[in-house]
Amino acid sequence: MSKPLFNAEESLKQSENIGSQPSKPLYNRMILVGAPDWVSGTIARLHSAGIAHVRDWSRLVPTQHPGEVMSLLQRLRCISD
Repeated sequence: MSKPLFNAEESLKQSENIGSQPSKPLYNRMILVGAPDWVSGTIARLHSAGIAHVRDWSRLVPTQHPGEVMSLLQRLRCISD
């Protein structure tokens, strides 16, 4: 006899355990892509505005387009109740 596609009892057991399972951390990401001077300048302005420290950004990484770089900022998402 084949196994049914949907097993209500098994599904219910899984849904009861959802709250007890550790959740993966969630991240926000900001990516800047452009000319090196523009990317560096934007990072500096975001630092001056108190949004992100310069050290929190990745190094400037060349893209496939000549004269273009990218930098990534990744932070844990703040979840408020």
